[in-house]
Amino acid sequence: MAFGVTPEGFSRPTVQEIKEALEREQLASIDPTLDIATDPVVGQNNAIFAQHLGKGWEALEAAYHAFDPDRAEDDRLIALAKLTGTDLRGATYSEVNCQCNFANDGVLLESGVHFANVIDRPDIRFTPKQDFTSPSGGIHIVRFRAEQTGPVQASAGDLSVIATPVTGWNSVNNPDDDATPGQNIETNEELRLRREVEIARRGAATVKAIRADVSAVDGVAQVKVFENRMPSTSALGLPPHSFEVVVFDNDGGALDDAVAQAIWDSKPGGIRDFATGTGATTGEAIDDLGDVQNVHFSRAEELAIYLVFEIEVNDDYVGDSAFKSAIAFYANSVHDIDDTVIASFIRSLPFQKNIELANGTVIPTLGVEDVVSFAIGLGPFPTGDVNIPVNQRQIARFDTSRITVTQV
Repeated sequence: MAFGVTPEGFSRPTVQEIKEALEREQLASIDPTLDIATDPVVGQNNAIFAQHLGKGWEALEAAYHAFDPDRAEDDRLIALAKLTGTDLRGATYSEVNCQCNFANDGVLLESGVHFANVIDRPDIRFTPKQDFTSPSGGIHIVRFRAEQTGPVQASAGDLSVIATPVTGWNSVNNPDDDATPGQNIETNEELRLRREVEIARRGAATVKAIRADVSAVDGVAQVKVFENRMPSTSALGLPPHSFEVVVFDNDGGALDDAVAQAIWDSKPGGIRDFATGTGATTGEAIDDLGDVQNVHFSRAEELAIYLVFEIEVNDDYVGDSAFKSAIAFYANSVHDIDDTVIASFIRSLPFQKNIELANGTVIPTLGVEDVVSFAIGLGPFPTGDVNIPVNQRQIARFDTSRITVTQV
């Protein structure tokens, strides 16, 4: 069998095949009666040489595949992605808004020095994203980030323990779930896929290209692009020959100007960018001549969904807190901009298997035997169970603080 670069690609011998080749050459070149099987020196040397040669063949194979985006790995894939302008996306921190109660003004919370932790979980700690000095006594909103990078989860009301006491810092609490979940450093597969998406978006002036360009902006979680190519206003309210970009960016995580620049770089010439309603936003982009251009887009209006479950449980029940976390995370993960909330689907979620949470934990079963009653709505204490319509400028959001669960 031929090894090395062949018409079919690169063929690498195994260590055993290398050892057998060495033995054949020894018998042919030294002595056909050489006792390779029982001579310990010859046998051990062949094994050592074969192992080292095998590592050399592995390096040659890696070099051969270094420019194949489907086969390159690790640093070779990173270098290959850079050639087409895609840099490895590093790890980020989960962030959440907290209500901090201060005794007076002048209380300093230092980022990376002062921490709060999740109740009963001293290992899950958050620190102020930036140094914060209380302007007065009372409650103030402070943006916290996780101590560690990655998807660290803090359900509503759980981040309530002051881990590093500070005089004048009376209490801390997160009224809602994670606003911006962090991410781990990209895997090879994630980088490989994003490289393909970014290459595709360079074919600008198409809806697909605009969507891909805006999706690449830091902080943007979801994007929808609607266009109207007709000479009259569309049913969605878009003026003639216009398009609208709608983004969801987890509590304003994406900068207006960054989104605007991404739209400007991909939009077709002479076609109007449009935005209207409560989420209408304007950012500034710089054109090829260095001039400032105002670009319009929309941030999706978040529809706060309230849920009430009355359930029967079995011995595998995960507990009310984990139940709420699983329902909220899974429901958020499957609802996009413009997705109607189907009541019967939400009612079925307690029976889902192997739900993966934001922190990577997989819950095999929630331990729910039956959903005795269920209600869903846009306000506290809902009583209905009908679908909730969501338009093209809205997105349904679920939070543990808006889920009520009762065992019967």
